[in-house]
Amino acid sequence: MDYQITIPSRFRVKADSSGGSITVRGVSGAIDADSSGGSVTLDDTTGDVHASSSGGGITVADAAGSVELKSSGGGIEGDRLRGPQARADSSGGGVRLTFTTPPDLVDARSSGGGVDVRLPRVDGGYRVDASSSGGDHTVDVPADPASRRQVTATSSGGDVHVSPTEGG
Repeated sequence: MDYQITIPSRFRVKADSSGGSITVRGVSGAIDADSSGGSVTLDDTTGDVHASSSGGGITVADAAGSVELKSSGGGIEGDRLRGPQARADSSGGGVRLTFTTPPDLVDARSSGGGVDVRLPRVDGGYRVDASSSGGDHTVDVPADPASRRQVTATSSGGDVHVSPTEGG
């Protein structure tokens, strides 16, 4: 059974599913989405996002708020992220986060695949901690241990890459 609910965009959304996927689009309020039976897809959001899935992956695109993403059922993909903070943890697949504005804090972790973080160039660089016990790690963005912008990228299941966004 599928449900489609239309609400004013400024409302806060709390969605829980134990039998299927969750999709939320065009919401400016905070989002809390939890699926134990499928994937979570969030698009065009401006509020803070908390999403978890034990039955599939998580995809977030065009998010302007802070994001906290946790998946044990698949990978995590964040594209065109603009918020100040992003935390992503997957034990079911890789993590890929791409930012269009420089974040203050990124914490990307995976025990089920690689980690790929793409960042815009920024004066002063980023304070980067990148490591992998299951593959190689590379850092191709300007790094400064004194930077206020902190990036942690770790994997026990694959390679770790911290690189500039396209054109960045």
